[in-house]
Amino acid sequence: MALSIGDLEINPRIITAVKNAGFHDGRAVMNLSSAEVERLTGLSVADVTHLKDVISQTVLGQSAVTCLQLWQAEDDRQACRHRLSTGCALLDRALRGGLLLRGLTEVTGESGTGKTQLCLQLCLTVQLPPSHGGLGGGAIYISTEGAFPNRRMNQMAQHFSRQHCSVLKRSVMDCVLLEHVADLEGLKDCLQRKLPMAVSRRGVKLVVVDSVTALFRCDSDSHSLVGRAKQLAALAMALRRLADQHSVAVVCVNQVTANMSKVSDGPGPLRQSIPALGLVWADHVTCRLLMSRREDALSSSSTLCGAYHSKEGPTTIDQAQMALTSKRQLEVVFAPHLAPTVVPLVISRKGITHESAGV
Repeated sequence: MALSIGDLEINPRIITAVKNAGFHDGRAVMNLSSAEVERLTGLSVADVTHLKDVISQTVLGQSAVTCLQLWQAEDDRQACRHRLSTGCALLDRALRGGLLLRGLTEVTGESGTGKTQLCLQLCLTVQLPPSHGGLGGGAIYISTEGAFPNRRMNQMAQHFSRQHCSVLKRSVMDCVLLEHVADLEGLKDCLQRKLPMAVSRRGVKLVVVDSVTALFRCDSDSHSLVGRAKQLAALAMALRRLADQHSVAVVCVNQVTANMSKVSDGPGPLRQSIPALGLVWADHVTCRLLMSRREDALSSSSTLCGAYHSKEGPTTIDQAQMALTSKRQLEVVFAPHLAPTVVPLVISRKGITHESAGV
């Protein structure tokens, strides 16, 4: 999409000089160095700097900054050190303290592997004070698939409130805002109007989109693949911009699709299924986390019977099945600050923990 020079809110003298030099698209100006623009337009250093700032503000929503300015911004450096605890000590260690603020964290995996439950747990831990691994704020949960799992959320919230009653000031359920969107336009409206207001007025520090995939799988017309890719990139950029401007954590749930190309999405053996939405989406993801069932949770019926007859194990087939199928693992597929690793987890009534923490 072209950015007409004539549409810029800038001194007409500068616009005339730029047009006389043969520039009609603001992006063409940004592709050249300031010295080249000065030479071609005859403008002063101050004029060219102002021109580029206005173009940057129009395109990106913020003025262009130098590396030195970023380094000197103490608040930015402090914000980058903050982490959002997952509520599981073993997982936090693997993530070097928890999820990063800013950027885009993706949680992907097959259906029933615990993606939504991890997001629910994050909606609780974000309310803890920074000294306890939280961010001291609320969460907004944007659901695109069916009803919100309110019963499961309440079950986890009850345990969480008892465990952290000394540091929580309000009901944890009251600090989680819900938003249901049915299509891409609804999500855009939420990002542009509702989210900035929720961040500024309600102290939201975590944004969850569950899931991004559903919105784009409903619009998979082959004639609009190029437009679909542009919409996907624009959505990812909007989410990243929200995270950067307000120093919030953004977590998006992604589904998986069959790996028809037989190309791996990361180190290790070839996967039969890979995250959906392709490279257009993956290029904007800062950290990709893959949840899956553990191999020992997919045991044969003989393992289940052994658990049933064990004196120390479950006493019913249903309980034995729960003990086996609640085992999960989370894999760090890629992240700029993390090494690829796999963390064994267990889903219990309390939430997502490691095995030694008990259920």
